[in-house]
Amino acid sequence: MGQQGGYIYTDKKLVYKGENATYAYHYYEGKDTTPSITDMENDISAYIENNLNLCLNGFAPYKDKSMGIETGQMKADTTIGIDDISIKLNYPVTVTEGNEKTTVKDYSIALPIRLGYINSVIKLISGKEIEDPDWIDLEYLTTFDVNINVRFGGNGNVLYEITDPKSAKVNNGVYLFNTASRFKE
Repeated sequence: MGQQGGYIYTDKKLVYKGENATYAYHYYEGKDTTPSITDMENDISAYIENNLNLCLNGFAPYKDKSMGIETGQMKADTTIGIDDISIKLNYPVTVTEGNEKTTVKDYSIALPIRLGYINSVIKLISGKEIEDPDWIDLEYLTTFDVNINVRFGGNGNVLYEITDPKSAKVNNGVYLFNTASRFKE
């Protein structure tokens, strides 16, 4: 999600497609187009619901051990906070071994990724771009406690790579969030 600027599913979304990456626009020709927290939460939940069973591989390693495994409907609920992402999953899994039957249905995790904070920084940057569309205030970008690299993508596109040293260490040691702006030419 971070590498694509706030979307997991980018079809039918306003995105910049580069050679090696897709960046969601947070600013597009005078308008704030930052993905909403709700859209990001929905994307994470849908991703979990669509892909978790692939990871579980039908519980294949356990079926060889004379276990019966039954699953129910899966429902993920994601909450993006300022300092973390909380995911609650309701997924009834019933394991039968001999005469014993056990059901577990609720799972949760909190990931120390400051996605809510990063989203608020992006909205502030978008506000500055709306205020003055002919100027990218690089000094302003240094006032946040994230690292922001700016590159020009041609045709009025500006690409932002935001790394957050205070979020969970992923992808070579830092959390990366890519986003883009498109200015009128």
